[in-house]
Amino acid sequence: ETPFDSIRGAFQNALRPWVFPLPLRYNLKNTHLIPLVKCKIVIITGTRDLITPLSSAQRLKPYLKAEDKFVIIPKGGHKNLRKFGLFHLKLGEALNEQPD
Repeated sequence: ETPFDSIRGAFQNALRPWVFPLPLRYNLKNTHLIPLVKCKIVIITGTRDLITPLSSAQRLKPYLKAEDKFVIIPKGGHKNLRKFGLFHLKLGEALNEQPD
């Protein structure tokens, strides 16, 4: 429920001063890792995530393969996507899809 492009991109601007005054030990960048994933990727994110901004997840889109999915749940938050019918619909579609 919290797709992000990098550790720094994972937090809203309001939280950054509290999270990043200390140096990061690891600089995790999902933009570098996505191209290494061989299976289909399904990213599901919400528009009202007050911790991880939607913009961080959207920066992952250019790295997805044509068969990957990027789903935005209107009004979805940081830890409540499972409460939305669209989440279950898209997750079910992904899990029931037959491989090529």
